[in-house]
Amino acid sequence: VVEETARITNLPWVISAAALQEAHGFGAVHLMNDVQATAAAVPALDEDDVVTLRPGTPVKHGAIAVIAPGTGLGESFLVWDGAQYRAHATEGGHASFAPGSEIEVRLLDFLFPIFGHLSYERVASGSGIPNIYRFLREGEGMAEPEWLHLALQDAPDPNPIIMQAALAGKAEICVATLDLF
Repeated sequence: VVEETARITNLPWVISAAALQEAHGFGAVHLMNDVQATAAAVPALDEDDVVTLRPGTPVKHGAIAVIAPGTGLGESFLVWDGAQYRAHATEGGHASFAPGSEIEVRLLDFLFPIFGHLSYERVASGSGIPNIYRFLREGEGMAEPEWLHLALQDAPDPNPIIMQAALAGKAEICVATLDLF
């Protein structure tokens, strides 16, 4: 959302706050990035609503990050303004991928020629799962079982197949994909 106008990433839509206000007679319209809207709700969550991935010591009124891997990689953050938390949108998913291990360097080397720019979104979102899988199969030479090849061949979305096989431990390449993801 830029200057109260949203250009929808995966659709040919342009949404204008002013046009909505005029068309529907609303007193005021404010557009907000979807992950920013999600982040705005974080302070209302109860402790039971949160799953801690990495334990730590919260800092009173400290910054809060929201990371939302989906079709893309949405990111937002909240900062305390002295009275309440304020959510802010980012385009963090488009930041350049910075490898942190030798295998991630090889992942970068494999995917960079394909995309020209390798963002975190290309490896840490829904589109990242098949990218990692392809790297492991083609770049690392991991075996793809025949049943998996057949299942993926006609699948409109490979992610559920890869993740289900990984979680069930049915295919080493799928487990490795999830581990690298």
